[in-house]
Amino acid sequence: MPRPSLSTNRRLVDLWNLCVDTGADVTFRPGIGRPLVTRTASRAHMVGSEAFVFVMGAGRVPLDRVVPA
Repeated sequence: MPRPSLSTNRRLVDLWNLCVDTGADVTFRPGIGRPLVTRTASRAHMVGSEAFVFVMGAGRVPLDRVVPA
C-alpha cells in the first residue's frame, strides 16, 4: 500500500486534533503484539512528512496505528 501524501497527512492531523483531545482513550496497534489501550499524551503533529501522536506507554507513534477508543 502506498504511503499517504504530505497533504493527506496534514489533513489527517488537523482532523484528529479537531476530534480527539489530549488525554483521550485510544487503542494503539503495534506492528507486533497485542493492541494497547492507553491515552494520548499530546495533540497529533507532523514530523517531516509523517503524522504522529504521543501515547502513554508507547511514546511517539504513527497516527495510522492509533484509533480513538
